[in-house]
Amino acid sequence: MPTNVEQRPDEKRPGPERSGRGPLAAFAIGAPIVLILVVAAGFTHPWNPGGGIAEGSYTRDYSQTRQIGAGPGRCLQVTLTGTLSATYRSPAWSLGGPGWTSPRLTAPGVRSRITTACAEGGVTAPSDAVQLTQYWATQTCDEPERGDWQQSARLKGCDQDLVAGISAGSTREGDTFEASFGDLGWQGTTYGDSVCLDGMVVAQVEDEGSTVPVGLDGYRVCLDPASANRS
Repeated sequence: MPTNVEQRPDEKRPGPERSGRGPLAAFAIGAPIVLILVVAAGFTHPWNPGGGIAEGSYTRDYSQTRQIGAGPGRCLQVTLTGTLSATYRSPAWSLGGPGWTSPRLTAPGVRSRITTACAEGGVTAPSDAVQLTQYWATQTCDEPERGDWQQSARLKGCDQDLVAGISAGSTREGDTFEASFGDLGWQGTTYGDSVCLDGMVVAQVEDEGSTVPVGLDGYRVCLDPASANRS
């Protein structure tokens, strides 16, 4: 005998479940994702808007002096000179925004002078010999294009492989010494309004059969909106 089976009101028919999220909810989820992609693609750079610098190549001459005691009655003054150059770019498609590319030191030189005191009033104090090594590194620790700059040392937060150094020395008696070297460059981009290089000098002063090793740091040369000259 046939039997009728009726669907109860509280029973659900099998089939795909429908989400309660409407178009508004989908937009709320999708909008932040689109915004992130737009920012990452380089349309906007809220963390690095740039400082209003026009695109182009810039240079700046530098001359910086540091001094340090180098034994009894000896003060070593070391001056680093040269020209820093780099190119400022603000491409439409860039993950980091505007920044500086390919910083380079041109005609970097070193000059030393030995006096009897680091304070005012010191007079010249000739030594038998002076050996000077200057080191440079970028703030972002980019790999240098060493060329003749084969020596390296740890500088700031950069490992030895990311620092370039070169040395020269005077083996004649005297109170002054000067030398110049070939160019030194780096690849990579430094994002922001300025690009800076950090320098350091390690010296050995020989006098009357004794050698005094000293180190001078704190050399820094930068290109920024206030100091850069467009070339």
